[in-house]
Parts: sequence; structure tokens; C-alpha cells
Amino acid sequence: MNADLSDLLRLLQNLIRLGTIAEVKGAKARVRLGPTLTTEWLKWATRRAGSTRTAERAAAGVTKMLWMAVSDTHALQIMENECASYGIELPEFDTMTDTIARLVDARWWRRQLRKRVKRAFEAGNTGELAKLMERIRTRKATHNVVTSALLTNMHGKRLTTPALRSQFDAAKKQAASHVPELAQEIMEFWFYNLRAKAADDTSDDRSDQAASDLLGHDSVKTTQRHYLRRGKIVAPTK
Repeated sequence: MNADLSDLLRLLQNLIRLGTIAEVKGAKARVRLGPTLTTEWLKWATRRAGSTRTAERAAAGVTKMLWMAVSDTHALQIMENECASYGIELPEFDTMTDTIARLVDARWWRRQLRKRVKRAFEAGNTGELAKLMERIRTRKATHNVVTSALLTNMHGKRLTTPALRSQFDAAKKQAASHVPELAQEIMEFWFYNLRAKAADDTSDDRSDQAASDLLGHDSVKTTQRHYLRRGKIVAPTK
């Protein structure tokens, strides 16, 4: 039951982010989600983002293109092209009907997109990240793990979002007590700040597009608007 509740909580958190209205302009508003995070101008009703929106767009695109197919061969080519454009292999089924049923289903696309992200993560698992992953695997080997989740508690179960948040808050309080002159900045620190710093560092080292790829954004503009905080690096005049 606890596992079911934690999964339900995770899904609800993905669906809804609470904030306060920061500015209003006609039929749009900007929403403050945290001390340092304010959205762009949003319509009062905004569709979901991330892999869910991408999956819905992919499924709708396949459905639209298939209406123009003149033969099974043409339909197969359309589906192969659409899958290739998202870096996904066309599934193999016994009948064309089964293949089409998968490719017009946003849930199937969402699963495939998540698998693609996982493969990309594993391929980039080098350096300090590889060392961290090895420490996590070593720790999990000492517990009777009953979940496929990356982070687990001492009982081998999924480390839920509330538990992770509680430990994060405790760590912030401990850090603030050790460095009282930075206590306010420490207590205002969010997980989001880690994501933004990773984007900034990647952008400086490689490019804005590399930062966008790291965060899994469909558009580099999303990364530039919401995550990149540093200005361009320029040389002095003299």
C-alpha cells in the first residue's frame, strides 16, 4: 500500500506544481514557484510539459501522417521515419495493426522516450557520476532491495519524495547551523538550484544545446528562459 501511495504522490507532483501569481498581463500570468523560480508568461490553462507533451505530439503526428498513407509499405515508412526522428526503433509485431496501435498511443511513446533517456544516462555514466553510481550500487548490495528505483531506504524500498525532502531539509538545517552567516541562503536552497547549476556549467563548458540535452528539454529556449542564469562570458576591453 505504501508503494502505491508513493507512486500516486509522485504522479500528482508531476501533474501539479503549486505557486503564487507574480504578475498578470491580460489573459496571461507569471507564477512564482519558489524563491528563485518564476515561470514565463502562461495562459490560465497550460498543457503538461516534458515527455508527456512530447509523447502526445508524437502520437498525434503519426495519426495525422497515417491518414495520408497510400499503402502498407508507405505506412511502414511513415512510422519508421517518425520513430527515427525521436531516436526510437520501430517496434516489431506480427501484424501492421498491432504496430499502428502502438504508434498512435501516447502511453507507448512515453515509455519509449523514458527508455531513451535512461540509455543516454547510462552512456554518459562516466567520471564522478560513475563513482557516485558505484557507491549507490555498493550500498544497495548490503540491503534486501525490493524495488528497481535508484534510491532506496534502509529497508530496500523506494526512497519516496517526502522522505527525500525531509532528509534534504535536515541537511540544510545542519549546514546552516555550521555556517550561520550563510544560513538564509542555505535555507532558501532548492533541488531546482542543483539542476540550474548543472545547466549553467554545461552551457559554459559546451553549449546551451548541450545543457538543454542534459535536462531533457525539447527546446533550447526552455533551458535558456528558465535555467541558464549566468551571462555570456566576455573578454575585458584591455
